[in-house]
Amino acid sequence: MNPEEQSRIFADYYEKLAVPSNEEHYDEDYLELMNNIIKQQIDTCNITIFSEEEIIKAVDKLNSGKTADEYSLTAEHFIYAGRSISPNIVSLFNNIMQTGEIPKVFKTGILTPVHKKGKDSTLPTNYREINVTSALGKVFEYALLDKMIDLNSNQSELQFGFTQGLSPIMAALIVSDGIVHAKQQNLNMFLATLDKLERRGLGLNIGLEYCGSPLCADADDIVLMTTDETETQAMLNIAYKFSCQHCYNIHPEKSTLIKTERIKTSKQQHPITLGEKPIKEDQQTTHLGIIRARALPIEAELHKRQLSLLYSILASENTKLKNVMERQMTVNAGNSDSFFSRAQEILNFYNLPSIAEFKKHLPSKIRWKKDINRSIADKWSNFLQKEMEEKSTLKHCNIQILKIHEVHPVWRTLPPVTYEVKRANIKAMFLTGTYLLQEHIQRFNGNSDEQKMPAVSNRTERLNTFPTKMPSIK
Repeated sequence: MNPEEQSRIFADYYEKLAVPSNEEHYDEDYLELMNNIIKQQIDTCNITIFSEEEIIKAVDKLNSGKTADEYSLTAEHFIYAGRSISPNIVSLFNNIMQTGEIPKVFKTGILTPVHKKGKDSTLPTNYREINVTSALGKVFEYALLDKMIDLNSNQSELQFGFTQGLSPIMAALIVSDGIVHAKQQNLNMFLATLDKLERRGLGLNIGLEYCGSPLCADADDIVLMTTDETETQAMLNIAYKFSCQHCYNIHPEKSTLIKTERIKTSKQQHPITLGEKPIKEDQQTTHLGIIRARALPIEAELHKRQLSLLYSILASENTKLKNVMERQMTVNAGNSDSFFSRAQEILNFYNLPSIAEFKKHLPSKIRWKKDINRSIADKWSNFLQKEMEEKSTLKHCNIQILKIHEVHPVWRTLPPVTYEVKRANIKAMFLTGTYLLQEHIQRFNGNSDEQKMPAVSNRTERLNTFPTKMPSIK
């Protein structure tokens, strides 16, 4: 396929995504109602007016060193132009607010498809679009965002993506401890992964904390959790209805249901559906790159990652996380399935203060990283040294000076040249007696013929003569 044909296929695919479609299950009446309400709000509300100082402030937020847009404009053009063009920008932006019309140049850009690793490269759906949009449009966005003071006032505390100080791994923590809670209570567990949802009161509660929809990680991805099959169907119905009202589709491949049934029932079970079709059931699901399966713990994370997550939770202002942490530390103090119990075990393993002590006196992030890295390095350096003492091939090494994250003194004597580093590797193997000669290889092959050095005829290959007698090494 030639490049022009590829470009046409990508263009058709992304155009179809960008242009709103009218599908049968979309709620046109709801859409018309919302449009009328928005128009009424525009007609009755005061029009926002920008000042020159607000434009200068917005320009200062632009990131320099970025690719030029389709009009060859970059952030530097606006930054260095300064106040010489700000009156014109003020006039343009105020005209946009008064007319309610967004210029077409703000809606276009340079799109580059980037292949998703491990996906079929022949399908356009397996490419992530990277857009370079209008630099002037970004100035408008920054100026408008500064006026939207209450933008996140109604944001759910269960949204962990695109939120300062939070991350999807924290939502995975709630999923993990939700599974632990269901297991302790000997309850069935229903876990569904979707792409979009409006939060409601249905779903799992861990203690008194509602945790029914914890994973709004990329603004449109979510996990639904509950211990009741009826609630599972009700939550999926709400999600589907919301998608119909707001004219988007829930991805059928990414929507999966995991059922962990501990209580058997004699009632006839009906298939759980998403819309009119049964939702796909599986034993595990990959959502946002994190695999969630029945009773899958977070123990796969390295100690450093787990402690990093612990610090993020301790430093967070999210009350949901704080309340779940308090409950789990009280109810599941000795339960190894709970993240906080495992985190406490890790802290004890490295002789670090307890979670309770860190809650009272939490160090800065830089200090935390320094202390954690030092403790982990010291602990594993001791393990490494003990293991090295038992290896006969390492008897010539000065074990005491070998520490994790520290370079052996012999390597500091080398010039930063690739050739010298390669030679030093060979010399190090000579010194430690770990260099494999033809004689050693011959023993493994079972051939009793004496091996000769390739470059020196009539000489038996021995480690004590190999470096000194070989002309190519002299």
